[in-house]
Amino acid sequence: MKRRTSAAPHRDSKLRDTAKNEVTSSTSPPSGQIFSNLNELDMTSTHLKTPSLTESSYSGLSEESLPLFATDEESPSNSSDEKQELRVLIYAPCYNVIDGVTLTIRKLEREILASGGRVFILSTDSGSSNNTNLVPCHPNRTVHFLDNSVDIFFLENYSLGYTLSQHQEEQIKEFNPTVIHITAVDITTSHIISYARNMQVPLMGTYHSNIPDYFLFQPGLTWMKPMLESLFRHLYNFFQCIYVPTPYIRGSLIEQQKMDRATDVKIWGRGVDTNSFSPSHRTQQFRRTHNIPDNCPVILFVGRLVPEKRIDIFVDVIRRLNTKNINFRAVVVGAGPSDGVVQSIKNTIHLGWLDGQNLREAYASSDIFLFPSSVETFGNVTLEAAASGLPLVVEAHCSGHLVKDGVNGYACETGSVDSFYEGTLALLLDANKRKSYSDQSIIMSKTMDETKIVRQMLRHYECITNEFEDSYGRKHQNRDKKFKNQDSFLLGMDPRPLGFGTTCAILVNTMLFIGWLLKVLKWCKEKHAMLLSHCRIKRKVSLLPTTSENQEDVVRKEGDALISHKVDGDKDVGKEGKRRGLLIDMLVRCLDSRFFLRIVLFILVILRHFFCFMSWLKFMCIYGRICKGRNKSLRQKN
Repeated sequence: MKRRTSAAPHRDSKLRDTAKNEVTSSTSPPSGQIFSNLNELDMTSTHLKTPSLTESSYSGLSEESLPLFATDEESPSNSSDEKQELRVLIYAPCYNVIDGVTLTIRKLEREILASGGRVFILSTDSGSSNNTNLVPCHPNRTVHFLDNSVDIFFLENYSLGYTLSQHQEEQIKEFNPTVIHITAVDITTSHIISYARNMQVPLMGTYHSNIPDYFLFQPGLTWMKPMLESLFRHLYNFFQCIYVPTPYIRGSLIEQQKMDRATDVKIWGRGVDTNSFSPSHRTQQFRRTHNIPDNCPVILFVGRLVPEKRIDIFVDVIRRLNTKNINFRAVVVGAGPSDGVVQSIKNTIHLGWLDGQNLREAYASSDIFLFPSSVETFGNVTLEAAASGLPLVVEAHCSGHLVKDGVNGYACETGSVDSFYEGTLALLLDANKRKSYSDQSIIMSKTMDETKIVRQMLRHYECITNEFEDSYGRKHQNRDKKFKNQDSFLLGMDPRPLGFGTTCAILVNTMLFIGWLLKVLKWCKEKHAMLLSHCRIKRKVSLLPTTSENQEDVVRKEGDALISHKVDGDKDVGKEGKRRGLLIDMLVRCLDSRFFLRIVLFILVILRHFFCFMSWLKFMCIYGRICKGRNKSLRQKN
């Protein structure tokens, strides 16, 4: 565990900052069914079989009539004559990691401050501290970091919130929020929920990432998916409302998890700054810098180079295109574990992370956007690419809401290399089609103005606050009664029932232990391979004539071969099992087996009944004390 506490300057004056600072975007890094019994096991159905949203047309529609903006607009009621000052506590676990989620939060911060409100950011110490004040210091803005957090070993720079210390609770009480906004749930969220319920503060959330699905791409950790889904649904059950980015995500949560039985599920879309991302940023200097001919189409990928972004599909498509006699270049913006894979592909330029003007130029100076990720909840990078005038080749469910198939791009079948290859090839071979699709992408992106969408959340804050006061009498317990049904509160009606903290500690430490064990086994394998290679070199040198030049030449060639072998070990994305080594492969196979998954699901059923019982027991103890106190007061009166 890491310990660090830091805060941005905070003063009590209520200055109003109406100057709007430009938000520069960076590359974007970010549920299935809840299993109530063992017979519901089906880990293969990770996507809804629903009609494709790409069949809907956005042509001729205003911003308000687009499905993306069907945000169930509420009419704020004027329950009080004097408008209350807006004070928002935002819990963003990885605030200093620049990705699509945190960029959205920073845009929201600016809008809150510009409206005269106050904002308190609570986060773990993940990422770089240099990113804390990308939103300039402001007297109405506070940033506070958790004392305790745990590194997520398979996500570089990301951390998991673990506790909420007494000092942090005092900081929150001093801020006195009028609404609490959770951007991602973790163990700390359960503490924040308890605080909100104790202080009777409205509580809501936004849904940004399909975090449980990430574990389907992590060898040895697929069993974490049902565990996290159960935990997340339990926590969401105490939210007054969660806002999801698209109708598809809303339908998925309702269909697979019956989330509408646990909380209100509404839509809050995303937007783009069409001034920052525009075809006007296209430059010949970008092409000259990277030796790209003027008439050579450029295929662009933007994002973290990790398995869940399906970099394997992108790599396979580029390799297949390289076998054809086609003039093209591929440009990859981003970084991650698959850096070596990307750098080894012919006709591919790896730029690493870009932001600001460099990122805008990379978008606008490209010709096709290929993004096969299947875990996006919205696809901020897809929208930025569309605003930059690129035809889109994306996964149908995750980014398909931004594509009208055959008009501004192609919405491809999930996981189908052929589908992505055919869409990309069709655009490469037809310059007129690229131009037509580019024009349509620009038209679509202009309907999604960033400022209007961010301001919607301020109205949602007001509506959530008014509903909490008018409909629930400023008591979370009254809201619980509305959502009490057979599909809700599956782990009990207490956010942190007895034993919950211990269970979470076991879960986190098990995950950390598995990560540590995999690293140790990988290190042992690499050391063993190095030892064998050195023995081979010595054997070959000893067989040569005693000529120093010959010996040096052999050592150099064998050293180059060793380096080449290390790079080639990661070339085939998605085939890690063949190179993991016997011990690692046995461990991964065991953890990913159906038998182990059944054990996990069995444990979940036991925990569900245990937590429900402990929650009921706690309620009965509190109820007994209340009744005892009432009887005592009545006897005293008599």
